[in-house]
Amino acid sequence: MKPETLQSIAASLASHAKIEPKKGGKKDAHSRYEIKNKNYQRVLIHNARFLFTTDKDDHISILENHSIIIEGDIIKEVLPSDKVKQQNFDIVYDAGKRGGAVITPGLINTHAHIHMYLMRSAMMLDEGESIDETIA
Repeated sequence: MKPETLQSIAASLASHAKIEPKKGGKKDAHSRYEIKNKNYQRVLIHNARFLFTTDKDDHISILENHSIIIEGDIIKEVLPSDKVKQQNFDIVYDAGKRGGAVITPGLINTHAHIHMYLMRSAMMLDEGESIDETIA
């Protein structure tokens, strides 16, 4: 990804970093899920604080307060949350509760095992009799 793109994302997020508490200042401790039918086919992910997406030219955009309608295993629609008619969904996930959620495209591995970075090069070094000798 180009550095300018990362700077643009960082600048956009920085302007929204402060999360204001809802009226009354109380956090909602209830689940974000409402399961209406366990054999679900229609899912609504509603009111996501930020939704990262790209267009056909791979330009990144950050949508605020959007919802996703999923039917089966297909994303049918992404639209502003205030345009959603909440009817006939088997599961509703309220991504706006407890400060809101950020939705990113799938297949992004955002975790790391830091100690394994030491082992990447060590795998090629078969000389030592123990791991300590190999990485020394």
